[in-house]
Amino acid sequence: MKTEHIFVIDDDKFFAKYFIMRFKLLVNDRVEFHHFTSLLPVFKADDKVQPSLIFLDNELSGEQGVDSIPELLDQYPNSEIILISSMNDPRLIDQALVNGASRFISKDDIMMDRIAQR
Repeated sequence: MKTEHIFVIDDDKFFAKYFIMRFKLLVNDRVEFHHFTSLLPVFKADDKVQPSLIFLDNELSGEQGVDSIPELLDQYPNSEIILISSMNDPRLIDQALVNGASRFISKDDIMMDRIAQR
């Protein structure tokens, strides 16, 4: 079986580490996570690594993730993109879906799920 690749693009290293750790509990051993703190290295990444899933933070240092969705889909056409953000603005969610994201996940919901499990 081939290895699946998941990209996590988030400049908050603590959140990304937590998110990956939590996600690893849900997937099998044939999933490899790649963490990026900005978009530039994603666009320069090895073309042999094609992610099946991209978790994209909207608030990156000097960049808006939502604006990069079309370009990410051009480079990784077989990838599903999920925008994650601490902002629950309906306009942001609508723009993400228009730009090609498959869904939106609130960072607050992710963190609250963890607190509720305690």
